[in-house]
Amino acid sequence: MSFETGTSKLTYEQDGPVAIITINRPEVRNALDNETADALTRALRAFDQDDALRCCVLTGAGGFFCAGADLKALAAGQDYRAWAGDPDGPCHDTLSKPVIAAVAGFACAGGLGVALRCDLRVAEETATFAVLSRRWGVPMSDGTTVRLPRLIGAGRAMDMLLTARKVSGTEALAIGLADRL
Repeated sequence: MSFETGTSKLTYEQDGPVAIITINRPEVRNALDNETADALTRALRAFDQDDALRCCVLTGAGGFFCAGADLKALAAGQDYRAWAGDPDGPCHDTLSKPVIAAVAGFACAGGLGVALRCDLRVAEETATFAVLSRRWGVPMSDGTTVRLPRLIGAGRAMDMLLTARKVSGTEALAIGLADRL
C-alpha cells in the first residue's frame, strides 16, 4: 500500500518493510504547522495499517529533526488543534508497530515531544535535544513533562525542563535519552 501525503511538507517512502517519513520544512527547522502535523498523523496511521511494513523511521530534512510548533504560524492565528495535547496527534501512542526517530540537528520543544513519542531515538553525535518552550513562554502540552522523566529520571528532566539546557547526541546517549548514535 502506498501513501500520498498531500503536501510537500512531508514525504513518505517505503524501503522494503520500512516506512520512512520525513518532515520536509528545513527552512523553519521542520517546525510543525497544522498541515504538516495533519499529514504526519495520516502518514503514521497509513504505516500502522500496512501489513507489509514492520517499522517506521521518522526524520527531518535538511539536517534538522523538528523544532516543534511553527511559532510564526501560531502568531498568525493558527491554533494547536492538530497536534499539541492531542492523543491522536503526531506519533500518537496507539501504533502497533515501532517508530524510530532518526535525530539530526535540533529536536527541541514540541520536536523533542515528537521524538519522545517514538519507540527509539537514534541520534547524531551533534544532535541537540532541548526543551526551549520555557524561553518563549509556550506551555508544554505534548506529554514531554511525563515522558522525559520516565526516560532520564526526574533530576535530569527537571534540569532540561527548567533551564532549557541543550543536550548533545553524545550526552543524550549517556543519559538514556538516545538509544544509539
